[in-house]
Amino acid sequence: MQALVYALIFCLAAVLPAAATLVGPVRAEQSLAHKIATLGSRYGQAGSPSITCEACETLVSLIQIGVQTNATVDFLEKLVIGYCVEKKIYGGYLDVCTGMIQEMGPEVVYIFSHKYLVPKTVCTKLKLCNDSQSTFVSDSRLDSSVVLTNPGTPSPATPRPVLRIDLNSKSATGDLGTIVHVSDIHVDLRYAVGTNAGCGKPLCCRVENGPGTNASDTAGPFGDYRCDLSPEMYDSFLKKVASLTPTPDFIIITGDAPPHDVWEQSREENTGAAAYLAERMLDLVPNVPFYQTVGNHEAFPVNQFEGPPADDWLWNALGTMKAC
Repeated sequence: MQALVYALIFCLAAVLPAAATLVGPVRAEQSLAHKIATLGSRYGQAGSPSITCEACETLVSLIQIGVQTNATVDFLEKLVIGYCVEKKIYGGYLDVCTGMIQEMGPEVVYIFSHKYLVPKTVCTKLKLCNDSQSTFVSDSRLDSSVVLTNPGTPSPATPRPVLRIDLNSKSATGDLGTIVHVSDIHVDLRYAVGTNAGCGKPLCCRVENGPGTNASDTAGPFGDYRCDLSPEMYDSFLKKVASLTPTPDFIIITGDAPPHDVWEQSREENTGAAAYLAERMLDLVPNVPFYQTVGNHEAFPVNQFEGPPADDWLWNALGTMKAC
């Protein structure tokens, strides 16, 4: 989502004054477009945006105003998609830009609608401001019909329990046990041998990328650094785990099963990838217990965990998998 907000800020700053004519007849949108166009001419020009800390803070404030009007989401979405393609963000592919923005857009709108975000904090996170800068005080507030959250001073974090191992209580053999930790597999169930591994997109090696044009750009059975893990490579890894001596006491899978095609994911694809890891583990390493949890890529959209009950679809799916 950080990349989307970053692209949105640069897009708004690069908009030409003519953007005001693209918004439509809604007065609130025309007003916002005029403000955006003014900032575009002040802080940057189309094709070569130059974003200062002050401009970033002002634009974040304008995004909040835009969300408040409930009439600018389509306008902003079209602008960001166009800018993503023009500036070759994520390679500039239309399907990648559209998918990313349409998946993450509602999350951005939700956050800006439900939480008052301090512009300086947002821009500092985006590395457009530093902690010593204080150039802008936002006067934007969402209307009274929207519930705002201003966290103020955060509560002290609850101390977490610490896992401690008593090295003096080792077994007679001195063996503390053997654990296999599996993480960030990112298996691509659509990986296809012989396809183009150098397609230029964030993820290649799929049928839609076409065949490899030469030996170095052709996907092999065991994967390519420009692609995610092939199922055959995952199986090879599991067979190696099954042959380990001594036999592992247990295996822990700490998530990130889905591939990096974050512009075209769904709940079903993400849970399906996690289920695939568990099923192949049971098939190829049947005698070793394993425990499975999730990473940031199991969420949909990626990284977005809302908590119960909104995330119950993920936890319930995980609970039905055949992990021990």
